Amino acid sequence: MTIHRLPQTVAMRIAAGEVVERPISVVKELMENSLDAGSSRISVSVIQGGRLSIVVEDDGCGIPREDLPLAVERHATSKISSIEDLEAIATLGYRGEALASVAAVSRLDIRSRTNQEDSGVWLRMEGGGPPKVDEQNCRIGTRVQVDDLFFNLPARRKFLKSARAELRRITKVVQEFSVAYPSVAFILSSDGKKIYETQGGRDRVDVLKSLWGDEPEILTSSGARGPYSVTLWWQRISKVSRVSVMAFVNGRRVEDGTIRAAISSGETHPGGNWAVWVETPPDEVDVNVHPAKTEVLFRHGGDLFAAVRDGATSMKGRSLPDWESRQLLRTGSPAGTYVPKYAPKGESLFRGVDPFPSSSGSGGETRLRSFKIPSAPAAESSPLPVREQISDPVEVDEGPHISYLGQLDSGYLVFDDGGDMVLMDPHAAHERINFERIKKRCSSEYGTQHLATPVHLPPTMASEVDHMEERLASVGFVFSVGDGETLLEGIPDVPGCSSVSPVDMLRTTIAALSENTDTGEIMWLKWATLACKASVKLTWKLSREEAVALWRDLTRCETPSACPHGRPAVLRLSSDKMASHFERS
Repeated sequence: MTIHRLPQTVAMRIAAGEVVERPISVVKELMENSLDAGSSRISVSVIQGGRLSIVVEDDGCGIPREDLPLAVERHATSKISSIEDLEAIATLGYRGEALASVAAVSRLDIRSRTNQEDSGVWLRMEGGGPPKVDEQNCRIGTRVQVDDLFFNLPARRKFLKSARAELRRITKVVQEFSVAYPSVAFILSSDGKKIYETQGGRDRVDVLKSLWGDEPEILTSSGARGPYSVTLWWQRISKVSRVSVMAFVNGRRVEDGTIRAAISSGETHPGGNWAVWVETPPDEVDVNVHPAKTEVLFRHGGDLFAAVRDGATSMKGRSLPDWESRQLLRTGSPAGTYVPKYAPKGESLFRGVDPFPSSSGSGGETRLRSFKIPSAPAAESSPLPVREQISDPVEVDEGPHISYLGQLDSGYLVFDDGGDMVLMDPHAAHERINFERIKKRCSSEYGTQHLATPVHLPPTMASEVDHMEERLASVGFVFSVGDGETLLEGIPDVPGCSSVSPVDMLRTTIAALSENTDTGEIMWLKWATLACKASVKLTWKLSREEAVALWRDLTRCETPSACPHGRPAVLRLSSDKMASHFERS
């Protein structure tokens, strides 16, 4: 087999395939050119997820008439001119490959005008063929239209995803650039409908809030190590293990393992949304290591790791898990506050639980029986701040006499069960009740609770909803789309979750579906976790009727002795044990 030179057309298409992988590659390269041109407004319009057409238009400096034919030649650029320039690249583009690569695998149309020219210039090119250039009356700036991407590379075209999947990728990159450049207005339209827009002239935190939502709070931290200055933003999402990171180095969108590893280091799990902004002298980072320019090399990677790690650690300390950071005011407590002493670190939330043994030493399990409410007048109690509805109080019935004695200052409920004293942790009891109600409900079917006021979803969440709308609808969510916005109109009718915000329930469900394909099993576990958070707290004052209802509902549970975490829900002190202690047996 002899060695021979490839035809120019074949070589061009091979080279183009390294730069242009799919529609998002085209959008990214064209937006980078627009930003390098000093644009204050960038509009992106796609048809069929960019498979049929992509249009990127800006109000930048434009391309001079005599330079436009050079712009589509390979390795022709205005951004570098010598080897030394490669050592300190300060622009997003620099290779002079993007337009040539796009032109080789599409039908390309470029219209541009500078502010020094009275009219613009129009260039058309198809499949890497010779360009046609004419004079054209157009606005200041540049408009690039890319049609029929990979029309001459059917092998590559058949590997493209669906239009919705390609649009999700494009939406994500436009959103990320809007975070990196908050002063620039970005507009994204799909099939003639506007789906994302920023106004420009904003603070980066404002753009993050519009993407992620106002809740939970977005924390920020900044610092420096060696030549690297780092700013981080984190929106911690409880009970979500996924870590979503958008990172920028000198304004360049990158995917870097060092940054992700630094965020994930430490004991506290960094689940949630992260944005990382790194500034460093251009000669401290090598951006010429990947065809798509998404990977970079750092001269002092250890300093970068330490800077990101320190910033992430400082924010994690300000956002501890609920059981570590909660310090609630205890009504009537002499100390003024009450801090739970349990901290189930590393404990599986839904591990198997053995029945809680009786303190009498007989080896039998704790028995909870129905009871009569004493006729004594109910003591005054402070209203619950926020609580899930507990079933109506049980009425007086025949059977062994069980009395509710009251609530200790520490929050535990005290019952007299035929001479035995029983202490109940109301939070653990309510967790167990909600857990088993949800498990029972999800074993049959998912109902829907329609919201009185639809909720506008942040763009990042709307994109995730679009990705798994059918699966979300199968578990009870209802959505509507209009004017580029996605509205949440209904949520699953889950017992014990009425105080959980619809967005939190949706976010938890999306995370669960992303991590597991077994919809039924994972859903009731995740929703049960939400219900646990919404259960009554040990620090709340309960009325006599509420305490009685807790007892009754707990007796109906399959495992009444412990909460889903494995913590005991009740403690029984038998009459025999008490008699022995007081030496009366």
